[in-house]
Amino acid sequence: MTVRDSVAASFRRLHKRHAGAVDGLRCRNTGRSNCPKLAINVFAFVDIPKELCSSETGRPFTSCLVCNNAFEEYDEYMVEKAVRKYNDYGVQDTVFEYAVCMDCYATLSAGFSEESRERLDAYFRERVDPEARQRYLAEYDSDDMKPRLGTCMVTGVRVEELEEYQIVGHCIGDRLVVGPAPFMIGGPAIDEIVGLLSAKTVDALGGLRDQYFGLPPEFEPHVLIL
Repeated sequence: MTVRDSVAASFRRLHKRHAGAVDGLRCRNTGRSNCPKLAINVFAFVDIPKELCSSETGRPFTSCLVCNNAFEEYDEYMVEKAVRKYNDYGVQDTVFEYAVCMDCYATLSAGFSEESRERLDAYFRERVDPEARQRYLAEYDSDDMKPRLGTCMVTGVRVEELEEYQIVGHCIGDRLVVGPAPFMIGGPAIDEIVGLLSAKTVDALGGLRDQYFGLPPEFEPHVLIL
């Protein structure tokens, strides 16, 4: 269970409690509070926003980082991007970015030890209120990324106030799935999450960083594969 899995699990527990419909929530597509889309935790499918596109091409990712297979029209995959801002200069850099198919995502997730999985699940149970987040996001259009990527899902700190942050999206083909993801986690929360990980998981993530990203040493303590 990665960070994304822990977040999704929190939302699944919410929908299980409410038997498939969250009181007061209304689907943007149908206007109904008992819409099946809410029951499966998906509000809509929208165009992939620029924030989750490749920084090199400005277009959606086309292949998996791990297996290199090209994404077809209905292929499901995850996108993650880490950003460091230099507020004194008004610029920012993409530290790393990637897209990974769901088969390879499952393989990468296997690097998380049982101890890390349990700690992550407990962390997000305590720090993220999925019902409050759903109610908040229901007030916005599904393709409006500012409420989803503009504040840290854990701390509520705005992106303008952060020096580092990471964003995650769940895509199918050239569309973004709007559900538990997309979300943003700021640097302070990332540091808290890293502190929960077992030595086994930290070593596994370090191997992934070295293999796929080759990040300089100053970035390594602050980067988490979500």
